[in-house]
Amino acid sequence: MTEPTLDALYRKYYKTMPPKLQLDFNIYQHDAEDAFTDAFIIFRRRITQGELSNDNIEGYLYVIAKRIILRSMKKRKQTIFPDLDTLIHLWDKLKEQPNLNDVEQQYAAMVHCLKQALAQLSEKCQILIEAYYFDMKKLKDLVEPLNYPSYDAIRSANLACKKKLRTLSKACFEQHYG
Repeated sequence: MTEPTLDALYRKYYKTMPPKLQLDFNIYQHDAEDAFTDAFIIFRRRITQGELSNDNIEGYLYVIAKRIILRSMKKRKQTIFPDLDTLIHLWDKLKEQPNLNDVEQQYAAMVHCLKQALAQLSEKCQILIEAYYFDMKKLKDLVEPLNYPSYDAIRSANLACKKKLRTLSKACFEQHYG
């Protein structure tokens, strides 16, 4: 692949990839741009060395950027989910300033629907989801405190709760914002 082609690919994906990464991982714009640039450097090196084909460039870049972001978050012990105060602030900001950029508006709408869906879950599901996803506790450490008979039982319950949460969130988003 020639240098002008690589430069054109960088400019093409730079327009769309960082906003998607910012939304998907709840990170700052500059962090998303840095992750994308690092992913593109890896891509450029591997494609020029003949280690890759150019079948699915966008998918490859996304996966590499995702790994970079997750590794960075793990080092900083940061989660993808913001704290509740941040969510409330973002939702209030959307109500006060309806001309937010598309990424912020879409994120705020998803947060609103997620909060609504979480409230519709059973109390046991709410506690499990909050402990595992928001408090970042390990499932194996939640078996006894949440009165599950085994690790397999809590893992199954977690999957069922997550599926229900996803279904309810998606329905809300499509109903109100779709």
